[in-house]
Amino acid sequence: MGLMDKFEAKKLLQKLDTIQNFLSEKDLPRLERKLDAEADNLKRNMFDDWLRSIPKSVKEIFYGKLTYDQLYSKFFPSVLHSSFSKNEIVLVFSILKSRNKMEQYQLKYSEKLSNLKVCLQFIKENDRSKFLSIFQNHDIKQKLLKAKEFAEENKNVLSNIQYKRENEWDEIAESFEDLDISLKNKRFEYLNPFVNLDTEKSKEDIIFKIIRDFLKNKILFLSEQSRNGVEESIRGIWKNLKEEELSNQLNSLPIEMLKKQIDNEQIGDVLDNFDNVGQVISLSLAEVSERYGLNMQQSAEILKQSKEILNDLKSNVYPKLTLDKLKGQRLQLLHLLNAYKNYPDEQAIEEKVVIENYRKLEEKLGNLEDIAPNRYLTNFIDSITFKYWCESEAEIYRILDGCIQVNSTFRDCLNDNLNDQEIKALFEKDSATFYALIEEITGNKKSYNPSDLPDYIVHEVQKTKLNLKGFKAHLRSYQAFGSKYIFYFQRTLLGDEMGLGKTIQALAVATHLSNQGQTHCLVISPLSVLENWKREIEKWTNIKCFVFRGDKAIKEQNLSKWEESGGILLTNYSHCRILKESRKNIDIDFAIVDEAHLIKNPATKRSKNVNALIKNCKYKLLMTGTALENRLDEMINLIDFLNESLAEKVANNLNNKTYKTDIAQVYLRRKRKEVLHELPALGLTTMWSTFNEKEQDFYDQAVSEGIAGLMKMRRAAFIDEDSQKIEQIINICVDSHENSEKVIVFSFFKNYVLKLLKKKLPFLADDIISGDLSSNQRQEVIDKFSENPNQNVLLVQIDAGGFGLNIQAANRVILCEPQWKPSTENQAISRAYRMGQNRNVMVYRLLTKESVDETMMEIIHEKEDIFNTYANDSVVADAFMNNDSDKEENEAVMKKKVFQIERDRLEKKQEVVNVSE
Repeated sequence: MGLMDKFEAKKLLQKLDTIQNFLSEKDLPRLERKLDAEADNLKRNMFDDWLRSIPKSVKEIFYGKLTYDQLYSKFFPSVLHSSFSKNEIVLVFSILKSRNKMEQYQLKYSEKLSNLKVCLQFIKENDRSKFLSIFQNHDIKQKLLKAKEFAEENKNVLSNIQYKRENEWDEIAESFEDLDISLKNKRFEYLNPFVNLDTEKSKEDIIFKIIRDFLKNKILFLSEQSRNGVEESIRGIWKNLKEEELSNQLNSLPIEMLKKQIDNEQIGDVLDNFDNVGQVISLSLAEVSERYGLNMQQSAEILKQSKEILNDLKSNVYPKLTLDKLKGQRLQLLHLLNAYKNYPDEQAIEEKVVIENYRKLEEKLGNLEDIAPNRYLTNFIDSITFKYWCESEAEIYRILDGCIQVNSTFRDCLNDNLNDQEIKALFEKDSATFYALIEEITGNKKSYNPSDLPDYIVHEVQKTKLNLKGFKAHLRSYQAFGSKYIFYFQRTLLGDEMGLGKTIQALAVATHLSNQGQTHCLVISPLSVLENWKREIEKWTNIKCFVFRGDKAIKEQNLSKWEESGGILLTNYSHCRILKESRKNIDIDFAIVDEAHLIKNPATKRSKNVNALIKNCKYKLLMTGTALENRLDEMINLIDFLNESLAEKVANNLNNKTYKTDIAQVYLRRKRKEVLHELPALGLTTMWSTFNEKEQDFYDQAVSEGIAGLMKMRRAAFIDEDSQKIEQIINICVDSHENSEKVIVFSFFKNYVLKLLKKKLPFLADDIISGDLSSNQRQEVIDKFSENPNQNVLLVQIDAGGFGLNIQAANRVILCEPQWKPSTENQAISRAYRMGQNRNVMVYRLLTKESVDETMMEIIHEKEDIFNTYANDSVVADAFMNNDSDKEENEAVMKKKVFQIERDRLEKKQEVVNVSE
């Protein structure tokens, strides 16, 4: 038999690698499997004993996080505090003995095994067939021969080691006398089968973590969800509301209040830089001095007087929980107060005890972890300490079980089982109790930035400056923000609720652009509000106004004047096509589209005509009081008029949380409730209209009948289906319904106006309040109207509904025509605007241009400025309500005077027509 070849060498190399590996790793698979089995048996017994000692309620906490098998895998037994069986001892020391022998064998044969590996590797790489060996180098042949001889001589070492491992080392030892070891010193070796010791030393005990998290969550939950938590929440909300109210009052307090306190011309000039006291309060002494060039004494005087005003307000500030402000924290406060009122005293006491015990358990758990932070480390504490550790652990579970048992009896007393409407109704009936609870809990007794716009937008808009030279209106803060927003973003959709002054905001922008040389503004609106636009333009601006409507020659003349000199061109939707066709190119700097929801459908001719007319405008403003947040398709269509790419982006991201941020650069909507500190409790909006041809003929005929035709003159705006006044009323009623508000419509004429409206208006009450109904019948109609959410419009004959009726459920009032006595209107309005009314009241006075309406208003009623749409609550109330009857002229005389003026006006008008013909 010859020397080995490269194939045998290759096999021996593989065998050698295996032997070196198990010598290095001291791998004893059979013994280790047996030891693992013994260890697993011990762990299982110890785990089951431990688990049986745990109360059921505590086990449920564990099982809420881990399964039985997961819990078992995380459990580390305190093996060094247990008694070993003989088998366990034999296995541990058999492994130790065998590994000791393996170490000795490895040392003895280490050099020989290394040399053998080198030789085998050389043979594997250089051994050749007889034919090829002829061409080998002589030195290689000699080295190869020696390598083969060494390998043949020593290969039996591998078989010997393999035999010993399989038949001696990986077997239970028969005696231990030859091992110089001590059970006391080597016992920790038994921990090896359970875990990697190095990593286990720093591990957090998963069982303790589950308990700690449970305690933390329970304490937090009960702190918030107990009666004590209810009290804290009430105090917190009330504090927030007080701070909010104080800030609102400071920001609405005119700077003149501060100027009156300081009799100094130089300081007064500085204070003219501020709009309100709140702006001054926010400044430091250094800021006032450095920014406005005052000395420290003057600056200190400003801040001193400001702080005195602040302290006066602070001592009296008391948030009002009125119905029209009941949302968010205010609504949450009512629910909490009701829950507190009905909270069981016994449960409240037990809650405090349980929370205290949970906190004690947290402390006990911390003490336990100070001794041994995990179960593995209990193997290295002495037996007395270990016993204390186990007893402490058991006590924690026992106390925890008791707390859980008590906790399980707690009812959910925070849910008052009332929905928002029910809690509002309860508050409306018994507000005194709610305020009493607030005082009991808080100890507090009574002695504008948009919230839904990104901060960067608010900042950029706020710093925008407008040149309002020639603009006669005083913008409220939210209106100023709206005008700046429109100008800054250039193409916008203004969706403010009706009555917030969208027209004023638009005209402010038109004024600014006109002052900047961009003088050509176009306003498109429904015909019913065209006259209103004309009056607002003439009232609040110095901009020339031209109307593109009526006779062809007049339209052409007005259009040419507008093109030549600039100004505001007014037209209605139906004339957009005519306007576009009248010129090849129309240069429009600023286009305003009022009631823009009328072009929500891009497929209609109306929408196409408007778009064709204003498509290339740099500044475009669409206005609508209709809420669009829940009409996304309509919103997208309107945005498409302004910014096609943005409309496409929004359409593709409707479910994306960023959609509101995306539209923030184009859509601005404020509600009356959101700017309540800027609005009065009572507001007046005058809405103008014009007669159509049929109405004008009826009116002229009535005038020709003499004083007997005066009643017909007053109701002429309601004789035709196509009435602008009816359209205005319908729009107000629909808007009110969409905002869950109720409307009272007053008219003198039951048969000719109210009965006609009954056929036209939606969401009506059961009947018209008139003299035909008894007192009981009237009250039944009003009660149902007040309670039924589907009844939003109440028709009232003004003489019948002006006295003795309380209709606080409504907060919008429509006056269809002027009355001969101001007190008649005042008393009608007071049916809604009276004690117990918890919403802003908006009054809409409908007037027809060049009619008896206009004449009656000029002669009988005080000027509109006295009753400013946005005046202060108390000022408006006093000015509006204190029109004593003794100031009113004799009605008969007044009627004759009004009729004579109207007849003279029509005669002059006819003379002009005759001359022109």
